[in-house]
Amino acid sequence: MKKLVFNSFGGNEVLELTESTIPQVKQNDVLVKVAYAGVNPLDWKTRNGEMKMVSGKKFPKTLGTEFSGIVTEVGKNVSGFKPGDRVVGSMGMHGGAFSEFVLKSPKDLVILPKELDLKSASVAVVCGLTAYQCLVKKGKIAQDKKVLINGAAGGVGTFAVQITNILSADCWGTSSSENHDYIKKLGCQHPIDYNVEDWLHALEGFDLIFDAVSKLTFQQAKSKLNKGGIYVNTLPGPGIFFQQIYTSVFSSKKAKTYLLKFDPQDLQWLFNKMLEKKIILPEISVFPFEQIADALELSETQKVKGKLIIEIDSQLI
Repeated sequence: MKKLVFNSFGGNEVLELTESTIPQVKQNDVLVKVAYAGVNPLDWKTRNGEMKMVSGKKFPKTLGTEFSGIVTEVGKNVSGFKPGDRVVGSMGMHGGAFSEFVLKSPKDLVILPKELDLKSASVAVVCGLTAYQCLVKKGKIAQDKKVLINGAAGGVGTFAVQITNILSADCWGTSSSENHDYIKKLGCQHPIDYNVEDWLHALEGFDLIFDAVSKLTFQQAKSKLNKGGIYVNTLPGPGIFFQQIYTSVFSSKKAKTYLLKFDPQDLQWLFNKMLEKKIILPEISVFPFEQIADALELSETQKVKGKLIIEIDSQLI
């Protein structure tokens, strides 16, 4: 099988598509043939070493956090899954979804509703769960609260805008001006052009600032928060971890960071909203397996509209 690996931190030049053996299924395992795998900023941040505090320094490493596909084999102790099931799943922070087959624990998989296709489902795992968990579980979003989403037109941001709208909060969102109509369609009542110099200066009074692209610091956001307000970002690091601990005790304004937790119940909530047409999927750009480097290069510009995915096997339905 084909699998993406790299043996040193760096740019896309360190990436290799290698041939590897299909993983052996043990008694508690599920083997999945991958159809699509999502591309996320975590991938290139892991590749260039920015996430080594989480990913570690041991090589070889792989990339790819989320996937959709078909179950091909299950271990003898596995219940709830069988060959032929259509599933989505998470590889966790260490990746591995950029591969023709993945071996997973049942707890890291969810069977798809029959109404959702594999391509659409591959978009929801990281982007959807990140938005939901940052807003609801970290950010304590509530009706009529004033919420700022930084990066509203990206993969996470588009889910975040819609979740904010579903939960009846007041949604402010940043994007380039050409994407304002797009995010307004998703439910952002107050689009902000991030290309305007010092765009944050005139804003204030937020109950929650969700930095979906981790471009702000807590110090920048703090003065814009109401008492009891929360700033959430998606890039763990020593600085934000310290601020999270410090503000939990000594400040009415809280700093929080986030590590993805694969939660089947949260994912089912997202699927239900997708089936109810209350969540529209972000625009999807598909890259063939051999062009992963091109997808990562585009992701690294941090100007992606919607979501990038890798097509591993388009024959799976």
